[in-house]
Amino acid sequence: MDNSGPTTSEPTDEERAYAPDTMPAAMFLAANAAVGGLCLVSGGWRSVLVPFGLVIVVASVVGVVSRGLGERILSAQALALLAAAVMFMAWSAWIALTGIHDTDFTWGVGLLTAGAVYSSYLCARFPLRAWRSHPAIASLTVIVGLVALLLDLAVFVRFELSVRPL
Repeated sequence: MDNSGPTTSEPTDEERAYAPDTMPAAMFLAANAAVGGLCLVSGGWRSVLVPFGLVIVVASVVGVVSRGLGERILSAQALALLAAAVMFMAWSAWIALTGIHDTDFTWGVGLLTAGAVYSSYLCARFPLRAWRSHPAIASLTVIVGLVALLLDLAVFVRFELSVRPL
């Protein structure tokens, strides 16, 4: 039997591992604009999050409008979001170790983990794309996610113990 027509080959393991890479950059820019918008409205106008959110929203709009800059803007946003996630992880580690010192404190379980995983995925996909086959970069999202999840749960337990002592 002659199969001289167009053939389709099975995707390789590496192609299957990075299937989310088929998502267009505009979707990530829209997600980042939503994150920036949440930063704008979440902490009040005197919050340190307002300038951060404003920069993320404006950069996302510029990235969507000018197609050539989209991936460069996403690379910069990925690094900024990862830096923010690392700062929040350090803050949560401090809270988990020293306790909660503010009486007006709440903790949304999973938000730290989601933010850390998303930002590390963006870093692995955009600015660190060339080194993606390196084991440390290939497992970056999983490692960051596990550490963030442990910190998330530790702060939640600390918070629950401060509200409802044993």
